[in-house]
Amino acid sequence: MIALLSPRLWLALAIAAVIAGILAFAYHLGGLSVQHKWDEERIEQERARAELEMKSRQREQALVVLMETQRKEKAREVKSILDQHDALVRSLLSRPDRPSGDATTVTPACSGQTGEALARPDAEFLAGYAADAARLNASLNQCEAAYNAARETLNQFTNESKP
Repeated sequence: MIALLSPRLWLALAIAAVIAGILAFAYHLGGLSVQHKWDEERIEQERARAELEMKSRQREQALVVLMETQRKEKAREVKSILDQHDALVRSLLSRPDRPSGDATTVTPACSGQTGEALARPDAEFLAGYAADAARLNASLNQCEAAYNAARETLNQFTNESKP
């Protein structure tokens, strides 16, 4: 019991309490410092994400405008093809019909190899076939242009986002 009344014991307890308080305070400050740094890092990451998202939205809008322009150009090209086809079909109305009879017999209406002597149904078929091929070619060109634009934009975006 006398040991509890010793001033050295009380001094040691007081020093231990002060040290424990200092350690608790330092631990608390360290936690706040880490939390602050973590919050700053999260804010920076969110800012970078928002910036990348904004850039990607801008690129997306540019691609949409480009594709719409390409669609309009394709529609104009297809309209031109159809107009040419209609004009060609109208010009074929004066051609004679295919002669009836044996298919192996060569007649003057089918003897030409330049297409000038083709019968009207045959010439109309070939004109339609050519118009279909031209429309498919226009669609292919539009598709390839859209794909190349998207690929180029994606490559630029990938190259910019690399550290």
